[in-house]
Amino acid sequence: MIKPLKIFVYSIACLLPLALEAEKAIRLADCLANRQVDYKAGQREARQATRLPRRTVNQEKINLIESVTVQKNVIKIEINEGFKKKYLLGDFFAQYDKDINLEPLDYTIQIMPFIMNVVSIVWISGRDYYIDAMDEELYASLEKVKEVFRRMYKKTSWQGRLIPRKLVKNTAPFSSTDRSENQYLALLFSGGLDSTASSLYHRHKKQLLITVWGHWDLPLHDEKLWNIRAEQLRDFGREYGHENAFIKSNYYSFLNRPVLDKISPEISSWRIFTVEGIGWAGLAAPLMLLKGYPELRHASTVTWDFKFPAAANPFVDDNIHFSGCWLKHDLFDMNRIEKCAFIADLCKKEQLSIPQIRVCEEKIVGNCCKCQKCVRTILELIVIGEKPADYGFDISEEAALRKSKEFMDKHTTGYTTVWHFMHMQELLAQRKARGEKIPQDLEWILSVDLNKKITKDIKFQDTINWHDFADLLPDIIIPTKKS
Repeated sequence: MIKPLKIFVYSIACLLPLALEAEKAIRLADCLANRQVDYKAGQREARQATRLPRRTVNQEKINLIESVTVQKNVIKIEINEGFKKKYLLGDFFAQYDKDINLEPLDYTIQIMPFIMNVVSIVWISGRDYYIDAMDEELYASLEKVKEVFRRMYKKTSWQGRLIPRKLVKNTAPFSSTDRSENQYLALLFSGGLDSTASSLYHRHKKQLLITVWGHWDLPLHDEKLWNIRAEQLRDFGREYGHENAFIKSNYYSFLNRPVLDKISPEISSWRIFTVEGIGWAGLAAPLMLLKGYPELRHASTVTWDFKFPAAANPFVDDNIHFSGCWLKHDLFDMNRIEKCAFIADLCKKEQLSIPQIRVCEEKIVGNCCKCQKCVRTILELIVIGEKPADYGFDISEEAALRKSKEFMDKHTTGYTTVWHFMHMQELLAQRKARGEKIPQDLEWILSVDLNKKITKDIKFQDTINWHDFADLLPDIIIPTKKS
């Protein structure tokens, strides 16, 4: 006769597979409950649902978002207190232009501005955080981006997970029009050298120039500075026939940077190394969908031959897709001095107005002509034979050369600044090798030992080989490194 205990154990063994199947069914139901789908779409949802992280028995399910408030053009997000206390300085908000109405958008699109600015914090936290829903394309994209981070920062743990309770397949309202055929382009636009070069490079496309008020050089408390800068950006849009759009957000100031910058030795500047285009794409997402721009361009700062990783690169940006839209890293094959030459040649060839470029690190309207970004941009223009004053730098060529030399004589600086100076050196050396006469005022550039000018800002980072990332973006062409 079978003992009662054995009967009980046998019953549990039989029921356990059914319980596991029930859990799958619940998760699938969550994904399908949001909308009606046809049979094939349902099959796709089923496959996607099974790729969501499994729920761990008895694990606390921590909601990342406490509440979401949307009032026409403003979204406010109240954040989990524990997460906020550890990594942030407050809750999140984003305010769009008055012609924007966020209310009709799906919840998964409304929360993108916030989600995409904190997802890397979730990953590095080592914990699971839940949200009610996420755009299906974005979820798949972020999984790829997370793998890019793992390979860029190999000594850093990225075990945290952002888990949506359901996935939503959003479709861009303009997918059947010519807007999906590369005629319309949104561009992150600061009025600096990189974004100006990108705008002029794509000058024949209808552009939406997106600028966010709230970065470190445009603080939210300085409304006077913002109003002047916004008008300058509108002037560019009017001059070249493009539309401007503005966003006000604490996406930068709500980060507890002193804490985040110390989480990993590989990541000395949190936003530069782990957010950049991801966060800006999140802020731009509602605008793109409401105004009908499927593609967002993020102008490059460096190129393929830059030795160290940062978040601004094609393997991060080009893997971002959401709701029928996408992000693309722009002109990653063109360094700053080449961009200067491109702008100068284009303006002469097509008789365009020379753009007023603002690159300054100071919180002022124009360019200080003293900081490292001003100094190197002025020098780049002089090296290619242009007058800095024509581009918005209120300084004579003689004074600019003197200040540039003083800067390099007296200062060490980060690897990025030295890397840009290297391109000036290379260009002058190439000219000299061809027998061209180098202006005496520029000879000193060739004699500077730039290796001695580098500070230790990248001492904990490994150099990067982009060929190791090729499987994450199969269609991209990675140039062979110069010998």
